[in-house]
Amino acid sequence: MRVDFDLPELPRPQFSEELFRGPLRTLQAISQRNRARSEGGPEPRPFKKRKEELIKRLQRRQTTGESFDQATDVLGRERLLTSLYLEYTGREDARSWLPNFDSRIARSLLGDSGADWHPGRRRQVTLLFFTCFDQLDALSFMCNRLLEAYSSAEAGGTGPARMWWEQRQVIFDVAGPDTIARQARVGERLPQLIERFAIPNRGRFSEKLRQAVLLRAIEVVPLGVETEVFTEIESLREERVFGNQLLGARAL
Repeated sequence: MRVDFDLPELPRPQFSEELFRGPLRTLQAISQRNRARSEGGPEPRPFKKRKEELIKRLQRRQTTGESFDQATDVLGRERLLTSLYLEYTGREDARSWLPNFDSRIARSLLGDSGADWHPGRRRQVTLLFFTCFDQLDALSFMCNRLLEAYSSAEAGGTGPARMWWEQRQVIFDVAGPDTIARQARVGERLPQLIERFAIPNRGRFSEKLRQAVLLRAIEVVPLGVETEVFTEIESLREERVFGNQLLGARAL
């Protein structure tokens, strides 16, 4: 018995653009939302609402007796809490309900390794690092996680993320501002130095970098020579440098 397996030629499928228009719009919307999250853009309304609900849970801890872990056992915990610490660290109105970012909080939020962080997670923690820096008790722990995250990330990229990847050993360190200040080129001013290392202009890291650049400038001033650096330090002498020492005392 002979069986003929030859099949007739099937018609080529025809798909109209209209068929894909809806799904493409959905994918585009998802992509835009994810990009906004990873780049620190405006928070979506549902996310803001969840943050507000989490704040209320934390504020009620004094009456409910819940532990921090119990009160924060919510969907998207890590991203929500990182956003809260980014917004409320150092604020007087949060001292009663938001614990200090100590090693216990840092470990529960960042985990024991940053190697498997996705780009959005990596960028959110990076922004927390630049914004709060010396206000974070577990700064050294965070630096280690960020080093792991950027070391495991793919090389390349564009914009600030590329510079953060290239200079990760310099930037993500407790002494980062001092190290960067020592790498300033002859005639390079602070705005140029900040731009070269892709440091955000606002935040505790850039403030500590400004202080380090001023102190570095004093070191190279010849004895007896007057310079505008002295005038600037005089106006900022009550500011605290890293280690709680006043800027004026550190300059002396």
